[in-house]
Amino acid sequence: MLGTLPLLWNAVKSIWIRQRLHSAIPSNIRDHFSLGIDLAAGVVPIVLDNLVLKRRNLLANVETMASLAPRKVVVADSRLPDAAWVGLLATGLPVEREWDESVQRLVVDSTLRLGADGIKCHFRTFAFFCLGLGIDLYRGGLCDLASSTINVLRAPSGRELAVIKCDETWRVRFVKSQRLIPFVDFSERRALAQMSIMLVACHPTNESFLFDANGKSYPRSPTALRYRTIRAALVDVEGGGGTFTAAFTWTLYAESVFYESELTELLHVPQFVLRERSIALFDLRRLGERTVRAIIEPIFGSNCSPMEDLMARVGRALEYHECGRLSPLQRRTSMSYDDLGVRTYSRELNILYDDRFRQELIRDLKEQFHFMSHLRKNHDLDLALLNTPAAICARIIMAVSVVQRWPRADRSPEIDPNLSDIGNNSRDGTSYEWYNPMPEGYAFDIVQPKPNPLIELFADADLMNRAVYIQ
Repeated sequence: MLGTLPLLWNAVKSIWIRQRLHSAIPSNIRDHFSLGIDLAAGVVPIVLDNLVLKRRNLLANVETMASLAPRKVVVADSRLPDAAWVGLLATGLPVEREWDESVQRLVVDSTLRLGADGIKCHFRTFAFFCLGLGIDLYRGGLCDLASSTINVLRAPSGRELAVIKCDETWRVRFVKSQRLIPFVDFSERRALAQMSIMLVACHPTNESFLFDANGKSYPRSPTALRYRTIRAALVDVEGGGGTFTAAFTWTLYAESVFYESELTELLHVPQFVLRERSIALFDLRRLGERTVRAIIEPIFGSNCSPMEDLMARVGRALEYHECGRLSPLQRRTSMSYDDLGVRTYSRELNILYDDRFRQELIRDLKEQFHFMSHLRKNHDLDLALLNTPAAICARIIMAVSVVQRWPRADRSPEIDPNLSDIGNNSRDGTSYEWYNPMPEGYAFDIVQPKPNPLIELFADADLMNRAVYIQ
């Protein structure tokens, strides 16, 4: 009788393990698992498909998706201690079985550790996935993988998201910590933006366009684009050739996505756009508020109270750009971050979307420099002539645009993601004085863009073909 107790205990334990595994494995991926049971040994044998993630899978439905808004992605699940990748599959990460139909044979005991390989992909696919999560190219750790044996990927909030062990086999383990939000969001549009590709919500199908240094866009299917083509586009756009027209066009695209999408999504802003914005601020500062007013008053009217607020907002943008800090007023009225790192911004005083600025000139600017080249209408507007209302309005749009919140690569992040302790050193909350023209020899901070790290990354064929296992 006593000799049967261990067998009975093992039988109960194996049933318990199987039930826990069955409940922990999401129903939409159970087809990849085959759960057995070993009553005598008290364990559960598992047959698991070898799962592969490919870039074409991530983009398979991008042209027909009803919404391009970011989707929540679970990257940590406490029910399976060593299988955060199961949480990724549960939120719809599209994978497929390996072509040779090979399988993994595992044995799980009461610790519930699978010991599986996880999701296999090439580094080029993993890089695209990280870009969709919003990993900072310059500070997120993605571009440092080839130089160390252990690296840390950081989420957009700056917190540790994953640890990558880079030895013979690169293995990615997502962090499980109470300090880390248990999910982040993934956006195909966000990833494509970092590759100089615009993705526009249209009906019946969404459209994608490859952006060039002249501000033109060409229809391209993202699933058909090779990394060599993408790299060539990045060299063209971010290799120093980007013009003010191109920067203004990308700003219109970023503004459109931010204000017109279901969630206020701040897309990647190429560093040359930040450079051109700083030059636009320089132009406004050099002219002075008095001259700027004189040029645009015929458009908006001399007694237009929204224009008064707009001039003040340009002054705050100048102060922030030159001093690297927010005034108390700007801290309250500009951008805030909620607990999930989702950026919010007011439509008020946005010259493109505030109904009080529905002038014909604004419409003409949006039509002539539309980010979809085939929808453009020529109105003979020259943005190089600073004595014209069109050129001044374009620079004001750049000055107050949401692109100002994208981090500069030539300096540390200018603001704390939580907006803590910002404004304490500002000049007693007084407004920035830019009424008169800029004095001779005045030192103005112009953004010095660094090359997009993807240019070098995509040039390394061995790295791009490296196998990565997401665990």
